[in-house]
Amino acid sequence: DTITIVVYQKDVPNISFWDELPQYLTTAKMYENKEGASYVKGYLDSLNVFISHSMLKIYGSLSKYCHKNNLKTLLLSEVRETLLNIGETLCFPLQQAIINRLDIAANIRVESSVSSYLLLLLKCKKFKKYIYEKEGTGFKNDKKELVFYDKNKEIKRKSINHLLRYELRLKRLGKIFKTPIKATEIYDPVFWNQMLDLWYNSYLDIEKCSKGKCDFYQVTGLKDLYDIALMQCCNNTPTIYDQLKIAEENGTLNKNTGKSIRKKLKNINSSLCPQDKNELIEELDNKMKAVVTQFRQ
Repeated sequence: DTITIVVYQKDVPNISFWDELPQYLTTAKMYENKEGASYVKGYLDSLNVFISHSMLKIYGSLSKYCHKNNLKTLLLSEVRETLLNIGETLCFPLQQAIINRLDIAANIRVESSVSSYLLLLLKCKKFKKYIYEKEGTGFKNDKKELVFYDKNKEIKRKSINHLLRYELRLKRLGKIFKTPIKATEIYDPVFWNQMLDLWYNSYLDIEKCSKGKCDFYQVTGLKDLYDIALMQCCNNTPTIYDQLKIAEENGTLNKNTGKSIRKKLKNINSSLCPQDKNELIEELDNKMKAVVTQFRQ
């Protein structure tokens, strides 16, 4: 879906980005940065384009550029055709274009409300959990971001179908692969399958709610309500055990009390987390796997 393409002027000496490319943009305007250097910003259809004397930068959704929306997941052939079209329009060779950011995404039709599934995504190792755009769920670190949200709500579309969107955002592609990734690699079948696996495995890495856990409709009394609410608080605050340790080291929490709190949390977690997989998660697992099967080359 979303992509950031960078081409450096020094790598394409036969054309002047500054002199020749602004004519292909709509609403192109010149600006100055804090150092007084000039640059041009405009659009190539739905894509944002930045031009300076030293580089060309393109940012936006390939799906929206190709289909005017991102409801449909692009095929490998469509990715290739779209990138070739962009390169031809702006007169740069794809083998000189570096991909800094790449988002892999799919819209998944689910049986229940999207929020029912998002509630079951608890935490992911080495990622910080956060609320995405008020109602979605996200996990992020300095290189990657996993985002889940209700696609119908995002586009403000009323539909009888529940549409869950999952995006894996690779924000520093070169750092992740430890080498620059060229635009021509994006539509290489081997790289394509590698990205599919990364998308799927990143989803599998998320700790998910087991059957019975977080089910407020199973509350029979105040104790059930207290235990489930406390467990939800812990799941939405993955660093709670680290915070307890800090409080003990600072002397604000007695170590024996801290030990008792950890034991209580462990007991609640065990009682609310049977081994049975949640039916909604089982459904989502199967549909995520089906996406990989459908698009694998």
